[in-house]
Amino acid sequence: LERTKRSLLLESLDLVSKDQSIEPLGEPDLDIDSVNIPEEGDFEYEFSIEVRPQITIPDFTKIEIEKPDASFDKDDLARYKRYLQYNYGEFTKVDEPAQYHDKVTATMVFTHNGQQLNSIESRQFRVCEKISFEDAELAGFDKLVIGKNAGDTCETDFTISSESPDIEMRGETVHAHISIESVQRNQNPEVFTKLVTMFNRESEADLDEWLTTLNTRQYEYQSRQAARKQLMSKIAESADWDLPEDLVSRQHENALRREILELRQAGYSKEEINGQINHLRRNMLTMTRNNLKQHFILDKIAAQQGISVTPEEIEAEIEVMATNEGENARRLRARLVKNEMLENLDAQLRERKTVDYILSQVKIKTIPAGEKDGDTTFAIRHTICQPAPTTSNISIANEHDHDHDCHDENCTHDHDH
Repeated sequence: LERTKRSLLLESLDLVSKDQSIEPLGEPDLDIDSVNIPEEGDFEYEFSIEVRPQITIPDFTKIEIEKPDASFDKDDLARYKRYLQYNYGEFTKVDEPAQYHDKVTATMVFTHNGQQLNSIESRQFRVCEKISFEDAELAGFDKLVIGKNAGDTCETDFTISSESPDIEMRGETVHAHISIESVQRNQNPEVFTKLVTMFNRESEADLDEWLTTLNTRQYEYQSRQAARKQLMSKIAESADWDLPEDLVSRQHENALRREILELRQAGYSKEEINGQINHLRRNMLTMTRNNLKQHFILDKIAAQQGISVTPEEIEAEIEVMATNEGENARRLRARLVKNEMLENLDAQLRERKTVDYILSQVKIKTIPAGEKDGDTTFAIRHTICQPAPTTSNISIANEHDHDHDCHDENCTHDHDH
């Protein structure tokens, strides 16, 4: 009888799917044990199931978007080399007031309504415009500490992200008390001989060529993302359907994995990705909803156009990522499999090919990229309201990284972005 019941249920679910023209996203929420099959008469039962939304595809030829210029010129190269001078130069303590681009060792204590939330003890911070935490941003950090000496203190208020994991603290004002313990300055900015060796280049000219290639790939990624954002905004104008909250919450880490993959493919360093992760975590709910809507739209277009990804394309992308990170491609592939990111890579490449197809149909106007210097934020893997999450298995490190997490006072590497 039990086998008969299950067989009838599966058959009826299949009929419902066909008759109602729905595409299930998972298994139905159904308690089989509570279903009773009558000895005679109609067999009725109720269940709930998440289904793909009904999507209308617009006429792409009527869409117009603006795409930022992705070129990387000599001025951009000079700016980026100044950035490298800062990140890899030798820093020493100075008995002088802090300046922009110095480092300060400081202790921060965070309180809310007089109660301490969290603290950071004797940590190095870069003197720049913003400090990025996983659940908040402290703006105006440079104005707080420039001119301060070791032993000085400063205070400020800032706001917790509206998408913080701590629901009760979303949008709340937090007070920061900052105690400056020491100031460090880059006393040896000429570091390019060191960088030629570090990045396995033959000369500084070869280093410049490699940096240009790397940054061009990043600029192309930024240009693509800007174009994609406009494109998806126009396509999704009719996507007024809501997504089940359970589906959104289940896809949090999956959405983050895919964003990390895109950054790695674009050639971003571990420090730069860490800075992006903080921003992504602060906007996780919105990002996940948007990504899911985009996924459903692009998936339907890909199915209509017969767009797919070949094993050769996946291997070629892994080769590119491995080259950017200075790692063996086979080892990188194994880690992607271990971290459950290979399927994400397949889906991401399929969506990229679909976006490229759509962009080939729309009208594109190239515009100036605007200010390219994003060297204004120092990112730290730390939450204000609660300890940093430890359950995620997402990893961006590899055995050949030339960088590391910086907790030592004499460390010269930053998690900048």
